[in-house]
Amino acid sequence: MGDFYDGERFPDEFKVGSSVGLEFNVDMIVAGRNSQSISRFKRSPYPVKKFNMSKVMLSGEDLTTLYNWIYAMGGPFTGFRLKDWTDYKSCDVYSQPSFDDTFQQQAPGIGLTEFQLVKSYGLPGRVIQKPILKPVVGTVKIGVLGVEKEEFTDYTVDYNTGIVTMVVGGGHTVNAGFEYDTPVIFQDADIDGVAFVTQTATQAGSLRFIELLQP
Repeated sequence: MGDFYDGERFPDEFKVGSSVGLEFNVDMIVAGRNSQSISRFKRSPYPVKKFNMSKVMLSGEDLTTLYNWIYAMGGPFTGFRLKDWTDYKSCDVYSQPSFDDTFQQQAPGIGLTEFQLVKSYGLPGRVIQKPILKPVVGTVKIGVLGVEKEEFTDYTVDYNTGIVTMVVGGGHTVNAGFEYDTPVIFQDADIDGVAFVTQTATQAGSLRFIELLQP
């Protein structure tokens, strides 16, 4: 296990030229001739996000910032927060999070309860709830039975883990809305192909990150 840095998020300005993909950990075994039978085994219920920032134009200041991050994280050793601009809200990326965006839990009993923030993906009857481990400070909204609650008064959030603590009545439905970061590491220990374009600008050929499902 490596370390995790829960300080500032990786600078948002590096998003230009970035792309993201999903890697599903599914093993497929072909049995019989002509691929008559394919057995599938899922090693994780969630795909792993992979980010590639290719051909990033960097000023001298940007390059210094990037080197500072790579040195501070020890290359791929230490995890950190990254904003996935395609998926960073409990709702779609063009809307504002609301306290009733996504179902969290049916409270098991009356009294103090803790639960992990989750985001739901999927289709009717095939819903996957992915743990949200790095919510953005101040963005978590909680609702119980259709009524929005107040942070610090009605609930608290551990923004380093995504754990919510609150008092709720037994059987009550709890919903939430939020923004969140993706925990990642540098996939490689080096920057690929730094080239000087002008006297005041450089270009990084590729900068890759991989999501940590268990940071």
